[in-house]
This record gives sequence, C-alpha cells and structure tokens, in this order.
Amino acid sequence: GGYCLQDILLILYISLCIMLRLRYDSATGVLRYIFYWLVDVVIPYYVVSRGVKNIKDLKEVVNGIVVAVLVVSVIGVFEYLKHWLLYSAIGAHYGSRDVTGGYLLRGDLLRAVATSGQPIILGYVVAIGIGFYFFIQDGIKDWKLRSIGFLILIAGIIAPVSRGPWVGLMVIMLVLFALSKQKSRIAV
Repeated sequence: GGYCLQDILLILYISLCIMLRLRYDSATGVLRYIFYWLVDVVIPYYVVSRGVKNIKDLKEVVNGIVVAVLVVSVIGVFEYLKHWLLYSAIGAHYGSRDVTGGYLLRGDLLRAVATSGQPIILGYVVAIGIGFYFFIQDGIKDWKLRSIGFLILIAGIIAPVSRGPWVGLMVIMLVLFALSKQKSRIAV
C-alpha cells in the first residue's frame, strides 16, 4: 500500500533534520548522518510498521529486545563489579578517533558502559528493557527464570550508577501501574 500519516510525518521530520544539518556539516558528514537515520530509525520503523501484524508478532520483537538487554545488563554488571570496561580498548585498537566512554567514576564506583558508549545511555536502555520485560513476563512460565531475569535487569540498571535512568524507570513503572488493569500484576 501507500503511505500513511505516520510515514509522511516521519519523512518530513527526517527531511527537516537533514536540511538543518546541511547548514553546518560537510557533504560526507551529511551522508553519514543520513546513513545513521536509515539504520537507526527508518529500517526499524519500516520493519515494525509493516512486519508486526498482531500482538504475537509484537511480543516476538519485544522478546528479542529483552534478550539483548539482558546480555548488555550482564556485561554492565561485570564491568561494575570488576572495575574493567570490556569494550573501551576496541576503538583505540582499531585506530578510531571517536573513542567514547572511558572510565567514569561516581565516588569509588565504576559507571558501567557495556556496548553503549556512555553510562546514561546504558541505564536508559536497561530501563526501557525493564518496561518491555513487564510486557512479556507472562510468557515466562517458570517463576524462578522470571525472577532471575528481573534481578539481572535490576542489577543492570544499577551498574551504570546513573540517576536519570532510575528516575526514567520510576516513570515507566508509574505509567505501567496507571495503565494496568490489575494493579498488583506489575510486581514480579
């Protein structure tokens, strides 16, 4: 079929962002920016808007996201406990000038980064993963596995030692609580 209103609004927004970028960036910088938009926004939007037809399909997509967030949470907890950023040397090893992350501390605590590049980004990714986890938790029949997954995610949001994502998680929890038909069902 044709384009729906959301498609047109997304195209207009991306076009505006690219036009604004043209004012101060080089041609190659703008091309890189367009590529990032395609990979980060357009392709996922297209796949979800055209591929997800029912709640079962949506739960499969969300399951994949939650599994990825669980893996990243484990990496973040490892970094936090061992005071060692696993991915910090990769960019430098391959000669990248855009090495982000680095060792950030809050007091004596290492702020985990995992693959995100920044502790705050990791925290928000895990906060969103926790919100998604509540959406799919009914599909995990074994209460032990469900509890372990939840504990990994909670440890994963603590590991970046970032307060903003903690506040974001509280907002997610309040929204889930407000929208829940059974108010007690949110607790794991």
